Amino acid sequence: MKKTYGSLALLALLNSAQAFDYQAHGGVEFFTKIGFNNQGINAQSPNIYPTDTWGSVVARAQVDMDFLTDEQKASGHSLTGSFGVLGGGVIFDLTKDASGNKTYSELFSVGRGDSIVGKEYIANNFVIYNAYLDYTTKIRDHSVEIKVGRYKSKAQFHSGFTQGFEIDYAYKNFNLWWFSSYGRAFAYSEWLYDFYTPKKRGNTYYGVHIFKPSYSAYGFFISPWLQFSPDFYFTPILELGYDSNPSFQNNGFRSQTKIFFMSPFHTTYAQQEYRYQFIAGKGGQTLAIQQRFDINNFNFGLGWYQNFGNANAHFGTYGNAAIGPWDFWTNTVYDFGALTNALTKDAKTGYVYVGATHGKFSWDILGRITHAIRANEYAIPLNLTYAFNDNFKIWLKLEWQSITMHKGFVINDKTGINPDEAPYKDNQLKASRTDDRSHIMMNVSYSF
Repeated sequence: MKKTYGSLALLALLNSAQAFDYQAHGGVEFFTKIGFNNQGINAQSPNIYPTDTWGSVVARAQVDMDFLTDEQKASGHSLTGSFGVLGGGVIFDLTKDASGNKTYSELFSVGRGDSIVGKEYIANNFVIYNAYLDYTTKIRDHSVEIKVGRYKSKAQFHSGFTQGFEIDYAYKNFNLWWFSSYGRAFAYSEWLYDFYTPKKRGNTYYGVHIFKPSYSAYGFFISPWLQFSPDFYFTPILELGYDSNPSFQNNGFRSQTKIFFMSPFHTTYAQQEYRYQFIAGKGGQTLAIQQRFDINNFNFGLGWYQNFGNANAHFGTYGNAAIGPWDFWTNTVYDFGALTNALTKDAKTGYVYVGATHGKFSWDILGRITHAIRANEYAIPLNLTYAFNDNFKIWLKLEWQSITMHKGFVINDKTGINPDEAPYKDNQLKASRTDDRSHIMMNVSYSF
């Protein structure tokens, strides 16, 4: 896992390249989350936990390379690569639990100095996130791109950085894309993970794969495609879209509509497992509708996301383009690592938003309501971003959030527990309880 064929191929190519141009750049970032609920931990019923408060600093260094001559590129070929590293860590954590809390230790798998923040957010201190080659060739209306190594994923339901390969073929309005991932990583100031396998059974990892044909014309988009992880799920997806003004440049009017219908089928073993405190079952369905309008520099929209059954038991929690323009990792770190209940069994979520861009300043505010068997959530996040220049940017989010956990469930960071089994059964909520999960997030970044 630590060494990739992409980086080895990159070194071999460097020795034989006819032309070699490179550009070095980097940056530093500071992130903090401040939770307004600072109540002490009571692992026994009634499941009292604070909202996490912590901060981190990371630094990034990257070299981007171009291996071909101008003559080769003029003939329709492109060969580029990149090598990037990021390092950093938690600089303060006000959410650490006292190691003497026996009940808490039994219920949670805590490491890294008894810091659940260190376990869930900044799990590593260093990652090689980029080490790839990207080759493209174009012949008349045909183009083929092959990318291999470690790089930022563009898969809609596999976010972060991927380790694997993809092949992208395009002909006029038709596109055919294959994506195979054998590892996933995070290289951000809020999330820092070295490459790991999101879906692994025993010592065997067959990867996550996507086969996506699509067709677009006159603003319409249609794609019946498949994402699968052989030991866990096969998910057929129908994606439909319409863009009234694809060349929109913050001038005039634009309407964008997207519809997703997904129907995961769980494998025999996967359907017997507990996921997010429900049995996974044979599968489920998800319906998502997104509508956005732009009028000059203003935008507003609304959306709906609904699970039928435990549809997100194994799919949709490590990347989800269908859920909408809001962060679904804003709960307390003690509960599924801050994952929203909008992805749990039979959850229904509706949201509306409005925003605008004014030169270097942009803002948006969103209102969300989630009703689920496990919990109800109500949230209003306000995002503010100011770019002082091309290098220096500040992002600030203020979010009011209230979560009502229902009777019979437990707060826990593990995603595969049965709440009716020991040691969790004795800590189930005896009655519904409401907790404030309001918080502030801030990111300050400087790139060079």
